[in-house]
Amino acid sequence: MKKNCEIFNEQDLLVFTEGDRFLSSEVIRMGVQDLPDLFEKARLFRKNNQLNHVIRTLHKIKGTAGSLGAVEVRVISTELELTMKNSRSFDIFDREEPLLRNAIDSYIGHDDVTRYLREQNV
Repeated sequence: MKKNCEIFNEQDLLVFTEGDRFLSSEVIRMGVQDLPDLFEKARLFRKNNQLNHVIRTLHKIKGTAGSLGAVEVRVISTELELTMKNSRSFDIFDREEPLLRNAIDSYIGHDDVTRYLREQNV
């Protein structure tokens, strides 16, 4: 699994928001709430052996991450989703769950992401 990639790509975010910095800040604010929530849902679905729900939740994480410019989160969630679809197994999720959690935490704590959050509060 690819582990060393860009955490945040501002251009991806700005393309999604058509260059609107206020909207970008709002999207990030929502995303830093949604990503951890979605991750926890995936973990709960895993605990309950609900493979299709885990896959769908990973798909949502992938889409959210793409909109946010959360490159590493998008890459990891994409690989997890596709591998789980093909293998019909939790094996990769069980192995790589901490990697996805760390990627989400790295995105939320990224200096440029926190700058957007501060700009919104001005």
